[in-house]
Amino acid sequence: MVPLKFALVYLVGLACFWTGNFHGLSLSRVAITNILSGALVPIALYPGWLQTICAWSPFPGIVSTPALIFLGQVRGAESAYLIGTQLLWVAVLWIGARLLWRVAVRRLVVHGG
Repeated sequence: MVPLKFALVYLVGLACFWTGNFHGLSLSRVAITNILSGALVPIALYPGWLQTICAWSPFPGIVSTPALIFLGQVRGAESAYLIGTQLLWVAVLWIGARLLWRVAVRRLVVHGG
């Protein structure tokens, strides 16, 4: 889901106000997203504790949820629940990003003309 991925990328981008380099943050985001979204290995093959972590995170909404719906693994109420969960995560991350933006703008100092 594009809005969900955008919100995650935007939050990591805002973290650059407190770091000297975006490269490390970007690589970390990609690694964590690939693992927890099911992009590398399906979440169903993870151990139970890692499946629980994935279930409570926004990451499955990026790869796993769209794949499950497209492949017909989930239907009806379950697919509506998964889509609703994605939308809830988009709202939560966007609100968090807006709050972080307010803090970041106060930190910004521009020199020169």
